[in-house]
Amino acid sequence: MHHVSKSFLLPNNAERDSVIRHAPSRADQLGDSIGSIAPLDAFKGVEVIEGVY
Repeated sequence: MHHVSKSFLLPNNAERDSVIRHAPSRADQLGDSIGSIAPLDAFKGVEVIEGVY
């Protein structure tokens, strides 16, 4: 994900959650469906510690 705003640019910012993207369940559905939502375990081989900012 990228964050671009008037005061900030953060390219290639990793989301803190991981999900599996699924095809829409209906042909007329807009957007994507997701499942298996879980916290990110590691980023570039380094363990992610939850709750530390």
